[in-house]
Amino acid sequence: MAGEPVTAGSPPAEDATLPAGWIWYGDAGRFQIAVPADWRYLRLGAITCFQDPINHRILGVEPYAGGADPVDQLRAAERDLTRGGLLPEYDKVRLAATGGGAEWECRWTAPYGERLHAVRILPGDTTGWLLGWTTSDADWTPAAAQLSRIRQSFRPGRSTRSAG
Repeated sequence: MAGEPVTAGSPPAEDATLPAGWIWYGDAGRFQIAVPADWRYLRLGAITCFQDPINHRILGVEPYAGGADPVDQLRAAERDLTRGGLLPEYDKVRLAATGGGAEWECRWTAPYGERLHAVRILPGDTTGWLLGWTTSDADWTPAAAQLSRIRQSFRPGRSTRSAG
């Protein structure tokens, strides 16, 4: 992924403690999240992407409108991507409600032959944000602790949901 080095932002008031080599990234009041300091950053419209330059783990943070059931939202995304042929050799690991939100975990084969593994997370706290995590299938287990730290660090700012 092309992009810029991640720059450190201000830590959230309630918890600024991070392990060595991690920084807080703040996105203009939209959200704060902890990421490894050596990651790259790229903005694609409303989506903020981060990538590990060594093992290519990818984190995406994107707004979602909300309104519908989180499981239904992820089922619709699954339908669109699988019907469109965008996930060759698709294998659903799970798509289920979690804590008022939902998670969709799956595997597929990239056009260049690598088996990828991803999870899309709609938190149950009505933050209006979707977190996406993708890495190689072989890296899934080694990456689990890093994903856990990132998920726990996410702090929404202004809601992206429309009033109404």
